[in-house]
Amino acid sequence: MTDMSYIKHRSLVIPFRSIPFLIPVPVPVIITCPLVRERSKTFLLLVVGTRMFRFLAKTSRATRSIRFPWNSLGVEVAGGNSTNIGAHRAAVGRAKSTDSTSQRAIPESLAMYGENDYFKSLRCANEQLHEALASPTRFQSIYDREDRTDTSSPESTALRESYGKYITQYRGSFMMKNAYDLAIYSQLFNHVQPRTVIEIGSFTGASAMWFSDTAKLLGYDCIVYSIDIEHGLIDETIKTTKPQTVKFIQGDATKLKEVLYPSMLKPLPHPWLVVEDCHHSIATALTYLNQFMNTGDYLVIEDTSPYTLKTEQSGTNYIDKLNIVKEFLKGPVGRQYKVDSFFTDFYGYNCTWHWHGFLRKFDE
Repeated sequence: MTDMSYIKHRSLVIPFRSIPFLIPVPVPVIITCPLVRERSKTFLLLVVGTRMFRFLAKTSRATRSIRFPWNSLGVEVAGGNSTNIGAHRAAVGRAKSTDSTSQRAIPESLAMYGENDYFKSLRCANEQLHEALASPTRFQSIYDREDRTDTSSPESTALRESYGKYITQYRGSFMMKNAYDLAIYSQLFNHVQPRTVIEIGSFTGASAMWFSDTAKLLGYDCIVYSIDIEHGLIDETIKTTKPQTVKFIQGDATKLKEVLYPSMLKPLPHPWLVVEDCHHSIATALTYLNQFMNTGDYLVIEDTSPYTLKTEQSGTNYIDKLNIVKEFLKGPVGRQYKVDSFFTDFYGYNCTWHWHGFLRKFDE
């Protein structure tokens, strides 16, 4: 029986092309067996190799500290040993348990691990977000805003964007929303977290499904009512696969009381998001829904940009829609709404197809 009298394992840090790799290398220091004794040259090579590895390990531990490129927190590993993993996990846990909009988690992590470029970027974004959300000029009267956009060459840009907008699909169905507006809606769902969505104008039903799925992905319940005078355009796949939280209602936007009864609307959870996308009798529909809306509910009036193309459905020029919306906001009902510039100007002033279109309700 071979006498394995002394076996030692050591972890070594071996530099390769300036990238440190922590490789566990089992190093038999002395192996006592008849074969080694007989072959002294092999035994000598083992001893010399062992001494070489020990020298490399000692040099690496003494002279280098490791910053793993995949470590987002920049944890330094000095002398081949990582910093306290328990402390690292505790810091991550504290960061996760802190509200996503809180600034306290970031400085705490910075104090432990030191600041790097990614932390600077994250801190800057966090501060910018808080400043935008708390800005005293965030909510504005539509009459204090200019009918312009930061989009360069807005007319030609609208033409280019319309190509992508009209062929954008969700769940295999055409959706009719461009990239800017989808991104802004996603931020609205993230920050406002509407529990009820009332969409006036269903089209294929894809946007109603997207509203429902977005809320679900963000982890909260949301019921979507989508109303249209004709359901012939709603995709059959959506009709058969939609969840119980998506309800398509056939009805006239000018006679919402006949399909959205007061007894049905009153118990619906808030905040609400009302999306006007039918371009007919805007004031009539919104005046009716307004009596059931609370402070903090949101109203989005789509396609108010004067550069939006004419629709095949109605032939309405959307520059008229913008003026119609302004007239509505002059009245006693409309004065309860202010433009939320955080969403409307998210990518630049009116860089959306919904100029002045993201509105929040306030007390009179």
